[in-house]
Amino acid sequence: MRCSKSGRACPRTSGSTRREVQALMAYVEDEAGGLMSPRFSRARPDMSVDEALSYLRRQARGQAGSPVGGRAPLETTYYIYVLDPHQHLLGVVALGEVRLRDWLRILRRELLVGLALGAILATIGTLRIALWGEFFHSYGEHFMLVALTVGLSLVAIVMWGTLAGAMLPFLLRRVGLNPASASAPFVATLVDVSGLVIYFTLAEVVLGGALL
Repeated sequence: MRCSKSGRACPRTSGSTRREVQALMAYVEDEAGGLMSPRFSRARPDMSVDEALSYLRRQARGQAGSPVGGRAPLETTYYIYVLDPHQHLLGVVALGEVRLRDWLRILRRELLVGLALGAILATIGTLRIALWGEFFHSYGEHFMLVALTVGLSLVAIVMWGTLAGAMLPFLLRRVGLNPASASAPFVATLVDVSGLVIYFTLAEVVLGGALL
């Protein structure tokens, strides 16, 4: 079967299928837009998390067989996109990571990610303060203590941020709340406020008796 962009060469296809084909033909054949599937599944806003997952499982059962509920089966589903009432993206849930028993595996992974990223940022911050303190005397005679404070704070804050973003959805689900409530603005605000507490606490410990 050959189709033209006008759709006139697709006489045997239904109207919805013809529109899908025309949309895909707007892209070059080997581009992502030409390879993607325009079909998706949408859960009602009043569904609970369990109801939405059950609905998606029913849709997935049609991926290898007959259509579900008269609709053509979807391709493999990997992610759930969580939107607010104004259709703005709040977050993405990977379907392989929504089980409560997976929290320990994700905790280990996020600890390693947070530690690696925090170490990189801490190295940059510590070197910056040490070099400027040594050559330009920018931070006084205790510049190495200031550098140590900044380095430790960066590691702690980044690790806390990655853990909060990963574990908060599990905590909310455990107490019966919607994990989608752990939106990016909420996590960012939580990390910002707690980051100040972490920084000033470490500053009091490291700089106490020297600068404080």
